[in-house]
Amino acid sequence: TQLPLALIGTAVATAVFPLFASPKEDFGDVLRKSLRLVAFVSIPATVGLMVLAAPIVDLLFRHGTFGPADAVRTAGVVTFYSAGLWCYCANQIQVRAFYARKDTLTPVKVSATMVLLNLALNLALVGPLQERGIALANSVTGFASFLALNLLLRKRHGEVDLRPVYGTLVRSLLAAAVMGAAAWGAWRLMPAAWGDTIGPKHARALVPVGAGVAVYLLLARLLRMDEARLLFRRRKDDEHR
Repeated sequence: TQLPLALIGTAVATAVFPLFASPKEDFGDVLRKSLRLVAFVSIPATVGLMVLAAPIVDLLFRHGTFGPADAVRTAGVVTFYSAGLWCYCANQIQVRAFYARKDTLTPVKVSATMVLLNLALNLALVGPLQERGIALANSVTGFASFLALNLLLRKRHGEVDLRPVYGTLVRSLLAAAVMGAAAWGAWRLMPAAWGDTIGPKHARALVPVGAGVAVYLLLARLLRMDEARLLFRRRKDDEHR
């Protein structure tokens, strides 16, 4: 879960931070485009990790004394942690937006509040859900933080129209849901008779990932998502070069 967070959230936030602070750039336009890009990439990553937690954990960890029961428990934790991945990616963008406007206090206040919320949720959920409760508390806290930061951004900068971001969120969720079903179906259709050696483990993890990526990009193009058109256009430009 930390890998896509670094590759998507941290990478995009680092790249757009100078643009947020630049007087030559439109703050609202940079904020919209960066949030839409992060949503377009992080939502399918979220769904993919949740759906394919079991084969991914099997590939990375199930060997030696780490047995099937351990893999099942770990996959449950990965599923609940991954549910909040897209929120944490978007939060990095929103926090940088506050920093660029010389407001470092608001993100700190939100973060302090979320620490208390996370503690309360941990205490409430760790009993019935065990280690999965800690992971779920983390994801719920991330979503609450996303809502709080987004609300404060719109309140402080009412001139910034974030409605296109919500449209991207909805379409990305729809496409990712179909993608998740396709990836899960591909995983379930993999023959169990292949065994549990390293080759079949790679196949069970990577073939569904490939199928999911293909389905998501196809649906994104059919839904006329600007981010998908930008991706295909950039690929064509690179091929021409």
